Amino acid sequence: MRELKFKAKGKEHAYQVPVHYSEMNEHQFRAAILKMMNFAERGTFWESFAGIPPHFSGSLPAWVLFEMDKILEFIPKLDESLDYFIIPRLPMVGTLRRSSFYAPAKMLAGMSLQQFMAADNFFGFYTVTQRETFIDRLVASLYLMPHETFVIEDKKDRLVPLEKREAYIHKHVPVEVRFGVFVNWIFIKNWLTSLYPHLFQRGENDGKPKASDWLPLFDSFVGDNIPFIKEYQRMPCMDAFRIIDGKIKQQNERK
Repeated sequence: MRELKFKAKGKEHAYQVPVHYSEMNEHQFRAAILKMMNFAERGTFWESFAGIPPHFSGSLPAWVLFEMDKILEFIPKLDESLDYFIIPRLPMVGTLRRSSFYAPAKMLAGMSLQQFMAADNFFGFYTVTQRETFIDRLVASLYLMPHETFVIEDKKDRLVPLEKREAYIHKHVPVEVRFGVFVNWIFIKNWLTSLYPHLFQRGENDGKPKASDWLPLFDSFVGDNIPFIKEYQRMPCMDAFRIIDGKIKQQNERK
């Protein structure tokens, strides 16, 4: 956090301003995404981001406005690493307003390999096509109701109704939340790249995390154990990453 001090309306004021995404709460994160998308006005943005009353914006000296803009230079860089979702639960409205959709827990605890592969495929499709429908599918594949899954394990489980959920998310979930999930996924991939550099790689030109080609990766992971394919799909993704990354490392060393 950075303390921003200035004098306005004849009084001294001090505000704590985030300078990293890891320092943001959900409210501040949504404000940052709106700023990134050029959807936020200066006064309302600073009120959401740091609690600075919007009526101050017309009375601040130029040096304060300059300092405020400098603070925000980190927002579009997207080079941070996070192992959690800043928005842990989607704001629900409409027909599902009494329900809750939850993101995977910290360090992707409880997330299956199949769920991860689905989400990362939609992430990759969006980066290539820029079609908003893939943002909605990414959100739909990450935020699930209790007992929703991509692979049925017991009688309580329900398969994720992906197409129906995608339409609901596009209609009811605010745009800064949906694109915020996309940004958060980049931070997750940055974190995974540092843990498993053989499996998760960065682009040679921009240094940004790349979407993996999961079909051949999964096929090589399963190998000849086709009868147990659902067991591999259900496997906690972090366990699978450790094994796959180790196999890729061994293959590279043999070469």
